[in-house]
Parts: sequence; structure tokens; C-alpha cells
Amino acid sequence: MTHPPKYRGVSWHKRREKWRAGFKIRDTHLYLGCYHDPEIAAWCVDFARYLLFGLHPAKWHPKVGRPNGPPRDRPDFPRFVILSKVADAGLLPPEVLEQRLAEYDKSCAS
Repeated sequence: MTHPPKYRGVSWHKRREKWRAGFKIRDTHLYLGCYHDPEIAAWCVDFARYLLFGLHPAKWHPKVGRPNGPPRDRPDFPRFVILSKVADAGLLPPEVLEQRLAEYDKSCAS
């Protein structure tokens, strides 16, 4: 069974029979986990991209890709997992990551 990708950064993991979320940044593949719901996998990719590149996709490098949707809060997702994976990858200083998280939360509240 093949599943065409509907969301950027999401692919079907045949062996696990789940949707895999991840993308490549600076020659590093950032793996964000496997999920039963492709929409949650897409949200994971978007959340990580917003944390890494900021809230303004128009300013992102063309190779980054566009987000699957606007910043939004998802109560059904443990965002701490994605935050931890982004922090563990060491792609941003902790203070920048903290600032971007605050900006993300503020945009979701308004």
C-alpha cells in the first residue's frame, strides 16, 4: 500500500505503518517521529520549522519549503517531544529557541 504525500515533510513509513515526520537542515536529517495521523505529523514538521526559522515563511530560504499551515496550538500533541528534538539537534542557541517558542505561543494566543 502506498500513500502519496499530502503534506510537506511527511512520508509513509511502510514497516511501521505510520506517517514519518522530518526534514533536512544543514546536512542533518531532523527526525521528528512516526504518527498514526498524517495531520499531526505535518503539524510536527511545521512546529519544528517555525522554531528553527521563525514565524515568517516568506523570509525562509527557498530550500526550506513552505509550512503546511499557519502556527496553531494542538492540544492532542505532546509538543515537548518536538521541542526536545530540535534542542537536542543543537541547530540553534537555547536562548533563540526559547525566544521563538515564546513568539509561537503568542501568535497562537491571538
